[in-house]
Amino acid sequence: MIWMIKKIYIYVISMILLNGLVGSISYMCFRKIRQRLEKKGLISMCITVLRGAVLSFLMPIVIVLIYFIYYVYEEDYTMFALSPLVGWVFFVVGIIWTIGFLKAILKTIRIQAQMNQLRKRACVCSRSILDCKNQWKEEVGVCRNVEIKTVYGLAVPIICGFLKPMILLPEREYNKEELKIICIHELIHCKHKDILWKQLCGLVRVIHWWNPLVKQLDMDVDSWNETYCDLESITIMKSKKRYFTTICEIGISPFAKGAYLCAALGEDKSQLKTRILRIKSIENKNTRNVMAGTFLCIGLSFVVVAIIILSTIGYHKIYVETVWATEIEEDLPEEETEYTMDLKEYTAKRIGTNLAVTKLKQNIKKGEELDVVQPLNAKTRLETKELELKKGEKIKLTVFSSQEIQRDDKDFVAGVIDGTGKERYVMHAVDIIHDFYVKKDGKYKVFVENRYKKKIKIGIAICLEK
Repeated sequence: MIWMIKKIYIYVISMILLNGLVGSISYMCFRKIRQRLEKKGLISMCITVLRGAVLSFLMPIVIVLIYFIYYVYEEDYTMFALSPLVGWVFFVVGIIWTIGFLKAILKTIRIQAQMNQLRKRACVCSRSILDCKNQWKEEVGVCRNVEIKTVYGLAVPIICGFLKPMILLPEREYNKEELKIICIHELIHCKHKDILWKQLCGLVRVIHWWNPLVKQLDMDVDSWNETYCDLESITIMKSKKRYFTTICEIGISPFAKGAYLCAALGEDKSQLKTRILRIKSIENKNTRNVMAGTFLCIGLSFVVVAIIILSTIGYHKIYVETVWATEIEEDLPEEETEYTMDLKEYTAKRIGTNLAVTKLKQNIKKGEELDVVQPLNAKTRLETKELELKKGEKIKLTVFSSQEIQRDDKDFVAGVIDGTGKERYVMHAVDIIHDFYVKKDGKYKVFVENRYKKKIKIGIAICLEK
């Protein structure tokens, strides 16, 4: 049971760490180019790059690449293998992450319950408010059904719910201009799917609760969603001054929308000032600035791709080296038999073993000897299918070669490889006759390597004994 938990944590924690690395660097790159894009009036580019950073926290690109490139394609079973130290480190880190994850989940559930209570307390609006909402719903281009209700005690208008969107208004009197701007603003939030992005940020907060950048990411998503909404609202209103004046008249309130899965209209003075300055920067938007912004975004894309490639290679190397360095095996006495040559068994990791691999088609059955004679191409490694073996079982291996081999020759090698990718092998012999004892339960493969520059013919006899 503990072994299974450790194995699960290896995949989960690896995915979270790698996603956190790629996401954090992507977000820091966004913050690096944000001001340049903002000054050029490229608000839509800013929001696109920021949303890409949010997705990079959630999409397990690196772990999928590692799995398919190294584990599946190259059959490097050292990747994701367990050594005593690696297993316990991931287990402890996994337990700590799980505690933080559960606390974040409970907080999110509590916040969602508060929002549900707010929706239940909502009352039906007057006919004039409903008519205004329906009129601007068509103008904005929202096809979904969006409810609108009033709530006593609410500070500012908000829209909540991704699947069932609902606009909630503070219970007070509104003139036509105020209703018009509120409806346009909140419906555009619905059109832009800002609640979905708010919920994705909530998911990032839950998974990456340990990452100090996540809180700032959430605040930036809120801020830029509002700016993006302002941009389209002003396009419809055709008056920046009237739009922002009305927002100020509705009321600037310290409503903590970051704590809710919703989008709110009111903000504090500094945030509202930032939104006004961003909208004003639209005047700087021209073809030259658009081209410059496009090149910046393309450059950022190359940086992210480079991060993904380096993370894939680096994590694989670090993990495999750590497993090799911390691997502990039990030493079992090897019984000498009359058929076994006095060959030294090596377990050291070899350099430059990337040979072409060919598979032995025949199946090996326990208690039965398999005899095969076949050619083996130059610089090629012959491997059997995986064998499920138990501790104490014996692999009797006999290999003959048509090549004249010197006593110190290292180009003719035979051995076994376990599920972690660790090899035990023998060499320095004209003909190899050797018994490999299984030191722990697991999956094993037998291999023979022809490291010569020409094809040879080999004869193999393999027998599995208890």
